[in-house]
Amino acid sequence: MQDATTALAIREINLSTWETIKAIAPTMRTSGLFGVPNEAAAAAIMLKGYELGLGLTAAFEFVHIIEGKPSLSPRGAFAIVQQSGLLEEFEIVEESNPVKCTVTMKRKGGIKYTTSYSVKDAEAAGLVKDKGNWAKYPANMCRWRAIGYVIDMVFPDITGGLKRSDELGAEITAQGDVIEGTRTPAQPVSQPVKKDDTAAKNRLAALINEHGVTRIMEANNGALPTSVEQIEAVSQYLAVQSVPMTPEEADALKPLEF
Repeated sequence: MQDATTALAIREINLSTWETIKAIAPTMRTSGLFGVPNEAAAAAIMLKGYELGLGLTAAFEFVHIIEGKPSLSPRGAFAIVQQSGLLEEFEIVEESNPVKCTVTMKRKGGIKYTTSYSVKDAEAAGLVKDKGNWAKYPANMCRWRAIGYVIDMVFPDITGGLKRSDELGAEITAQGDVIEGTRTPAQPVSQPVKKDDTAAKNRLAALINEHGVTRIMEANNGALPTSVEQIEAVSQYLAVQSVPMTPEEADALKPLEF
């Protein structure tokens, strides 16, 4: 059995959960409430959130697609760390002149780490802009940035290795949430793989090597995946198929639809 202080905070995906995610993804997309560009993105957010211990709808509050990459809002990262039960010590020290925040966290059975972030750091990074939240709420913004950097060091497994949304350029509120409208704008459902997209080509080649062309085509409605999105969706689909299941469950696992 894994030591609770070092085990990854990953919740196993079963057939029932995957079917539920696929069933509600269209509603999450068409509702317009969550700002996701397509059904596959909605499913990916729910899947990642579920793995990290979040509820399916709560995932949309904390998991965000920024520049095409999944990320966690600062408040989401902190919520997952608190939920893990592995946060043994937590301390915040704030200064006002200049505005600066120092955060310390200690993991149960693990390391203790302290870091600081100041308005001067934010100015050097080009984050402070007129009428922006860094100008309006400097103490809050420094606090969330410092919290995020400590989490990166002490709990990277608990957050699934995801970067924080503010690191990827999203604007956040004083409460550590992503401001609506700073997510990646809606794009066409299918984004063709560019000829120079080495990572996507390598991913598809690895899937073919592992599962064979026939299984991949069966999962993708009789054709090889031709977009980054389809390659990732097929990968997740085949991962679910690898989970032991009854013949009835296997028959119920339908091919992906795009």
